[in-house]
Amino acid sequence: MYSDLRSSSVRILLIVAAATSAIYAQPCKASAELAAERAKPVEPGEDRKARVLRQRDQFPTDYFAHLTYQANQMKQGVYPDSIREEYGKFRKEHPGDPMAETLYANSLVGTKTPDAIPILESVIGESPTYAPALLRLVEIYASTPFRDQSKMASRAEAYWKACPEQLTVFNLVRRSAEPEFAGKAAIRLRERIGGRADASVANSYSTLWSLEFKSTALAAQDPLRERVREDAKRLRGEEPPKDRRILTALQEAYKLLDDSENQKWVADEMAKQAPREGNASGAAISEWHRLNPYKNGYGHAEYEAKWRQQTEAWVQRWPEDARAWQERFQALQRASDAPLEDRVTVAEEWIRVFEKNERRDPSAMSPYFSVAEYYSGANQRYSELPALIEKGLKQDTPSAMAVSRSDLFPSSGGRGAQQKMEVLFQVNSAATIYAKIGNLKRAGELLDKLAAELPAAKPDGDSSQFVTQRYKQLEFEYWRSRSVVAQAQHKPDEYLSAERQGLRANPWNQTPQPWQVSQLRDSWKQIKGSEEGFDDWLGPMATAGTPAAVAVGGPWINKEAPMNEFSLLDAEGRSWGLASLKGKVTLINFWATWCGPCKAELPFVQRLHEKLKGREDLMVITLNTDENPGLIAPFLRANHYSFPVLPAQTYAEKAAVDGIPLNWLVDGKGTVRKERTGFGNESDKDGWADRMIVEMEKLAAGSK
Repeated sequence: MYSDLRSSSVRILLIVAAATSAIYAQPCKASAELAAERAKPVEPGEDRKARVLRQRDQFPTDYFAHLTYQANQMKQGVYPDSIREEYGKFRKEHPGDPMAETLYANSLVGTKTPDAIPILESVIGESPTYAPALLRLVEIYASTPFRDQSKMASRAEAYWKACPEQLTVFNLVRRSAEPEFAGKAAIRLRERIGGRADASVANSYSTLWSLEFKSTALAAQDPLRERVREDAKRLRGEEPPKDRRILTALQEAYKLLDDSENQKWVADEMAKQAPREGNASGAAISEWHRLNPYKNGYGHAEYEAKWRQQTEAWVQRWPEDARAWQERFQALQRASDAPLEDRVTVAEEWIRVFEKNERRDPSAMSPYFSVAEYYSGANQRYSELPALIEKGLKQDTPSAMAVSRSDLFPSSGGRGAQQKMEVLFQVNSAATIYAKIGNLKRAGELLDKLAAELPAAKPDGDSSQFVTQRYKQLEFEYWRSRSVVAQAQHKPDEYLSAERQGLRANPWNQTPQPWQVSQLRDSWKQIKGSEEGFDDWLGPMATAGTPAAVAVGGPWINKEAPMNEFSLLDAEGRSWGLASLKGKVTLINFWATWCGPCKAELPFVQRLHEKLKGREDLMVITLNTDENPGLIAPFLRANHYSFPVLPAQTYAEKAAVDGIPLNWLVDGKGTVRKERTGFGNESDKDGWADRMIVEMEKLAAGSK
């Protein structure tokens, strides 16, 4: 195939060589001719890659035809070597041509972004208004690894002048914009929108509000909400909007306004229109969960009953919607009194509907592993398990492993690492089920695959505590599975080795319990005939510490990292910085309004804040990581929280915070001494707060 692409590239070079430089002067969007070609309906059976290649050959001087062709070859956020080779040749044939230079630089972004930057900078040095190079530089300088606020701002402003009608750049800068620049961008974007309320600009309203709230202190945001209210009124119009983009914008507006009645109205409108869009239940289900959050974890019987009743209504309303059946299955799984035949029927329906609509709704959660694990745990339908597992491996693994490999969005320690970890957990689960039903050959194959993946998945020093803890759990589960398979295969030495490794890898006990060692000693004696050699074979185990505390998340991890300087305003207008922490041990809690575990933990944080009132040596502050800080004040009012809150999304990114809720214990010199990620299924607010105070007082005593 690539030989065909290279031959077509030669044709492109010949055509481009004859083109005038005016063609490249200031491209902001695809030409009208290319747009018309793209608008043509796709022919039945037409291959997408072939269509994109044909359009590139048909419009060889259109930058956007090339850009789409490149993007179509991208996998996991990076371009293949063939694209870099092809456009490297293109560049050599056209030295100094801004389009050729930019397209080659674009092929480097994701794998060799540092090499792409000087090429793009050289392009705008020679052609300051060349929009594609400017836009790519904005994206690079807005990314966390290559963040440069000053350069991002200057390139964005140059792009605004070059392409005043284009809105793409605003979405690129919304997350990384500092308050001052966010304010400038918001003014420009509001001018660009110009009071419009059509679907083509609806998505830009979310960006606009994020920029406006980001540029305004929490204590001064009320006037902005009045502006949002006017925007929402204009978007809604006289008749209910029919375009989902407008409804999505309204949903965001009503969250900012803390208008639960209109949030419900939007959810109902989305649900009405969803059958025509292939997502019948998503909006209504999400809204129900927002209005009915967990209060006391999995033991909350009243919630479980209410959820179960609601899911019955959902599957009756949307009998052909996979999301509705997924919810129904999960609700029945939590109900101990649900009849077995009901659970099986729901599992079958979930699979049927998912397979029927898989092409139409690729975002739907795959049912295969969930159902297979249920059948295995309930000792049901063993004959169906292999097919379910293999479908699950085929369905879930590629999508979950298809995380970005781009150096603009490094996955080490972040969501990419977490996703990969969950895939490996599924592989281990599959091996365990195969072992249970007696297919030891397939179980061994999967464990061998997992063993090959484990070294690459091992977290590095920059990984979050959550990823590190999950890896330890995965390693422990792997050795448990190895032990089961080795015992079933009558391989005593492998069994003993796996048991020993499992003891070493146990993430919940730093030191094996005496009964665990005793059990392993008995197994050794049965296999070897005596206890001789056991102690030498077992070797030294961890001796420091006690069983790790997991009741309120993971254990405390020693960190010893000085905090970066910061200057942030809380909801009362008070300014906070490192000087505010001087001489005090401070618990810093990172959270967001969208984070379920955070919302479960915050009542405990509030209780801690109340207990520390009046103390001069200890205090608690929280750093919010919402992209739009306009969501903070309504959330605080609704929950009656009074602890200090600082909008700190940019600060959290710079500090490489990639898992929340996260707690730091900071000493009086501004050094993070301990860190803990996650929140457990707690119920005693005073107990949680008292344990936190004990940890804080230990740190304070040790600092004297």
